[in-house]
Amino acid sequence: MTFDLKKCHKNADGHYVARTRDGRDVRILVWDAKVGTRGICPLVGLVMQPEGFEDTCCWEENGRAARVGERPDDLVNIIEKRHRSIVLYRLRTGEAGEVSWQYTVRMTNEPPPPCWERVVTQRIEWEE
Repeated sequence: MTFDLKKCHKNADGHYVARTRDGRDVRILVWDAKVGTRGICPLVGLVMQPEGFEDTCCWEENGRAARVGERPDDLVNIIEKRHRSIVLYRLRTGEAGEVSWQYTVRMTNEPPPPCWERVVTQRIEWEE
């Protein structure tokens, strides 16, 4: 899995959040640091340790903690699963002998249209 800072979400403090390859939470504090003689580690952040304290770490733009191979400290994006339910409604229209149906779709948090009959509710899921 590759790391992309543009796909990171921000927390309430405005810091980008990610995880290490081994599952520890990371707050990225700086993403344009000039660390080292060539500025090869622009990402600087805090890694939450199992003991409850945070350690400072820096990474390359691609989230790698080291130039060679994969390491537990490498960054990975947090995949958030989202879901929503939608409802399909129908309305019978037309004269006797010429019945037709109109359909509309609404999110479940929206009020149903007046006089419309609920046909089906569908839950949809996606990852961001």
